[in-house]
Amino acid sequence: MNESENSEFIFIGNGAYVDKLKSLIKYSSKENIHYYGSVEQAKKSIGLNACDISIVTLAEGMLGLGVPSKAYYSMAANKPLFCIMDEESEIATMVRDNNIGWTVEPSHPQDIAHALDQVVKGFHNSDGASPREVLIKKYSDKVSISQVISIIRSCV
Repeated sequence: MNESENSEFIFIGNGAYVDKLKSLIKYSSKENIHYYGSVEQAKKSIGLNACDISIVTLAEGMLGLGVPSKAYYSMAANKPLFCIMDEESEIATMVRDNNIGWTVEPSHPQDIAHALDQVVKGFHNSDGASPREVLIKKYSDKVSISQVISIIRSCV
């Protein structure tokens, strides 16, 4: 039995794969996958607090073209990130550098399943950093503005 079969998966929001997800749920005998659709901004924290980890994806070929903002919402909720994206992406690098989750390449479904099983199996033994503390110390408005001002001053 896969470790992830003992887990509940909650999907919130919309995206390119919503129809595939709905189809999977409809035709699957598994009862541990739930999809709630879009949630208004004021209620996003309810969904984030319902989970132990947050799955953040970035489609293949999107390296350098986008940064999933849901990663920062999840960090604010102090949720470790399970990133399915190019290992060189900004979010994957941030996760590795700060020990706030796991990263897996999107083009290898078996690796994703194996990594997810390992996370589920060892989650409560994890010694990762606090995603919220990392967000505050390294990515807050105050820190970002200070860095921008420093860059501007170095150019003047």
